[in-house]
Amino acid sequence: LEYKMLLEETTKNCGGGHTPWGTWVSCEEHNGASGIFQVDPWDSRAPQLTALGDRSSNGKRAGVWESFCYDVSNPGTPRFFFSEDTRNGPVRRFTPTSATITTDNDKMWDMLNDEGGLHEYILLNRGEGTFRWTQDLNSARNNALVNYQNIEGIDFRDGHLFFVSKRQKELFDLDLEDGTFKVTSTNINTFSNPDQIDFLVRRHRRRRQMKEEGREEPSNASNGSRELDVLAEMPLLYGTEDGGKLPGIFAMDIKGRWFSILEMANPANDDEETSGFAFSPDKKSFFFCLQDMGLCYRVWRKDGYTFDVEYLNIKYHNAR
Repeated sequence: LEYKMLLEETTKNCGGGHTPWGTWVSCEEHNGASGIFQVDPWDSRAPQLTALGDRSSNGKRAGVWESFCYDVSNPGTPRFFFSEDTRNGPVRRFTPTSATITTDNDKMWDMLNDEGGLHEYILLNRGEGTFRWTQDLNSARNNALVNYQNIEGIDFRDGHLFFVSKRQKELFDLDLEDGTFKVTSTNINTFSNPDQIDFLVRRHRRRRQMKEEGREEPSNASNGSRELDVLAEMPLLYGTEDGGKLPGIFAMDIKGRWFSILEMANPANDDEETSGFAFSPDKKSFFFCLQDMGLCYRVWRKDGYTFDVEYLNIKYHNAR
């Protein structure tokens, strides 16, 4: 086991994200001139400032960059999304030119360096629940200031783009195919200060087995013995608590019901928070940390089965 620093001379690098060809995109969250860099985790080539973001006089990009994701469902038109953690920072979409678009893994690196690529920004219409893309940055900044401020986590899954406004405590779900969107509040019940949010689709092993055998799936039951089975059969939005009195792991299902997966009783201080929520590669464990106490926990199923998850990474930090 070893580690080494691959990217240097940057400041306050934040969420970032990975590319479909296996590199890491590091987003510099620094007021003034900040860059978005592509990093080779195998260190076979030097990190490189990408073409993502607005131009700056010193060669970097002017912005407070946060997180990155991609949509390569259409290999002929790959899309790359990234967020800016400011009150008027629009969600952005970058499309490389046809000259650099490729499915060759050795050449995909260059798609993020395409200075001729198309930069677009989201315009939301809250009244109609629709959105469109524009190349007008000023209009997009005004739209972000009104509709979604301080975007942190962003991710793409199954035709939908998800991002979180930390200032407004809202989760946005954009259907990229039909141009509509939904908004869900993250400020619900005891789960009032989400620090990191992960959307997971859990499919219960017994449910899959019943379908394979042609048996009917059980209807949702209200008794406690069925609660975990019902929970496991539904898409869940998992979250950790930032500064609440009951730090733990919480989840919301598709019906808007919130569940306490686990809670810490009598924390040492009221500002304790759970963070760093992640699943192991084999999906048999998940991990989380207690930030102030400096403790990391592993949670696993007693039956030894996997959690069977699909993972969506949307990180959110409490506004100060």
